[in-house]
Amino acid sequence: MSLFDYTIHQVKNQSNDITKKQYVHLKEYDRKNIEYFLSKGYNYSQIARELGVHRSTISREVKRGLWNYKTDASGRHYRYQYDVAQTQAQARMMASKRKPKLNRDSLFLVTIVKLIKRFRISLFQATELIKENQAMFDDLQIVSLPTLYKYAKKGILNLKNTYFPYGLKYQTHRDTKKPKSLQKGVNISKRPEEANKRTVFGHWEGDLVVGPRKTSHECLFTLAERKTRVYLAFKIPNKSSEAVKVALDNLEHKLGTHLFKTIFKSITFDNGKEFARFEDMERSIDSESKRFNAFFANAYHSWERGTNEVSNRWIRRFFPKGTDFSLVTQDEINEAISRINFTKRKLLNNQSSSALLDELKIPLLDILGIFNPFQNVKKILFQFGN
Repeated sequence: MSLFDYTIHQVKNQSNDITKKQYVHLKEYDRKNIEYFLSKGYNYSQIARELGVHRSTISREVKRGLWNYKTDASGRHYRYQYDVAQTQAQARMMASKRKPKLNRDSLFLVTIVKLIKRFRISLFQATELIKENQAMFDDLQIVSLPTLYKYAKKGILNLKNTYFPYGLKYQTHRDTKKPKSLQKGVNISKRPEEANKRTVFGHWEGDLVVGPRKTSHECLFTLAERKTRVYLAFKIPNKSSEAVKVALDNLEHKLGTHLFKTIFKSITFDNGKEFARFEDMERSIDSESKRFNAFFANAYHSWERGTNEVSNRWIRRFFPKGTDFSLVTQDEINEAISRINFTKRKLLNNQSSSALLDELKIPLLDILGIFNPFQNVKKILFQFGN
């Protein structure tokens, strides 16, 4: 039998230089070496030195791998067999894996799944809703948020990856592209420090969420506030500068010029053609004065408008890519927006964007007709629990 030598380092004209292994489980080639050394008459201490492990490791391993190879008048005869030891080691490894605390039929996981499928909310928000109404359930066993994500990855939660804002996989890095044309407007580097540090309310990021190119031109004009993460979306007929301007004009008309200027201090856009006429978009409907300051991120630097990019992923949970927005009403859009703005987020210290607006005494959502969609959640949870 050939020797599988992984630990012995030969030095010419010198004795063997044995390097002791760090603590690891014995592998199949280690067990083959043990069987080989035993056949050559090595004792446990000698084998331990050859493999770079403790003597007790060899002693325990030999006891586990004994095989009754012969029985005669003198009794049973045992010897170490590496394949027997390897099979037992694999069985022990499988048995040692911790079983999930809950199965997919448990009340907590079933309720989590139903809430997410009904409201398209996050795991965190679904857990918070259940905790707030835990008194409605008898002996409800709850697990932590990291454990829930582990369950999702293992398939214990009956949810597809599309129910998660970022899916359940990492995204690869893409090389930065060079801009095709010169940037128009004021660069993001000139944006006030209060906007960069998110210390003052009123600094927003704007973008478009488009539908299929061949069927319809209608899309969404979205706005995300940097400090509170308030998110708004308005249906527009096409991705033109004029359509964006009209959406802003309508918003100013609803809020009133004074309140609009208070809420919208600045908006940061990307370099799309739909934002090229930024001077028209900045102009107030009642005068030639500015209603906000427009800034532009560097080309292909989407992370500079990360708040809006993340929020657009949330809206995609309700309107996946390929959605024809000509078939979607503004009321349906508002319903999705309400779930986003009234969802508690760890990023906001377990508060929702709407709660932060209430603290600032800004009635933005009330004026736009965006109300709490979780008001009747107790009745829904009662149905789940029974």
